[in-house]
Parts: sequence; C-alpha cells; structure tokens
Amino acid sequence: MRYKSRRLNKEYLELPDIGKLILDYVDYFSQKEFGIEIMITHLFRTQDEQDYIYKGRTRKQGDTLRHYGKNPWYSDHQFWQAADIRTFHYKPEQVKKIIKFINENFRYNKDDSKKMVLYHQIGSHGWHFHIRWCKETICLDSYNPYIF
Repeated sequence: MRYKSRRLNKEYLELPDIGKLILDYVDYFSQKEFGIEIMITHLFRTQDEQDYIYKGRTRKQGDTLRHYGKNPWYSDHQFWQAADIRTFHYKPEQVKKIIKFINENFRYNKDDSKKMVLYHQIGSHGWHFHIRWCKETICLDSYNPYIF
C-alpha cells in the first residue's frame, strides 16, 4: 500500500478498524491479481479542503440541482469514513474487477442502502475509487487475505 503523501500515512493509522480492514483487503487483492499496490490519495478532509474541491459545483439530487455555494454538502471523508484510491494505472477490466471484489466482500450496512465504492471523477482530481464505510459496515469474509 502506498500513500500520495506522508500525511496520508499518518491518517491511515487513525482510521477505524473497518476502514483499515477494507483497504488492506483491497491492497492485497490488487497486488495478488494485478501486481499493483493501491495508492491512497485521500482519507480525512477538513471543511476548507471540502470547500476548495466543491466550490462552484452543482450536483443532481433527485430532480433538483444542488449548488454547493448555496447549500454545501458534507463528505464521508470529513468523518473518517472514506478513502480515495488512484486508478489511472489500472486497465478498465481491472477497475471492474476491483469494484466487483469490494461489492462482493463488503456491505455498507445490513440494509445495503449505499454503494460501498464509487468510481468517479471530481473536476480535475482524476478518476478514482471512493470507498466508504460506517460503523455498521459488514465484512462478508468470503475473501480473507490472511489465509494465503
């Protein structure tokens, strides 16, 4: 597992156990399947960082466009509940396999009400995996890297 900055290395140590577990699983899977370590590009985010990323942006919520400047939204990153992983070094079929792997091995909560992983781009920040979790996230344990 690699980190875009030293700050991220320190933040990884502060993650809740479920966040570390998910990232460890994804890293092991990526290395075993493709020979590629994951690159973490974002963990915790301050409000100032959130404002910088989303300033002037809009997003669709239902049938309504929501403008960040008028009605800011929060990020899972602000609550230590998400990680972004760089993807430009993966082939399209590898991206699909990683998404499938995460969705087959974890559930956001017992109702499975949110996607565990988004594959998206925010402005010029590049395409990446946005992996999220909460206290109720479930590891289905069908894949256990520690037994290999």
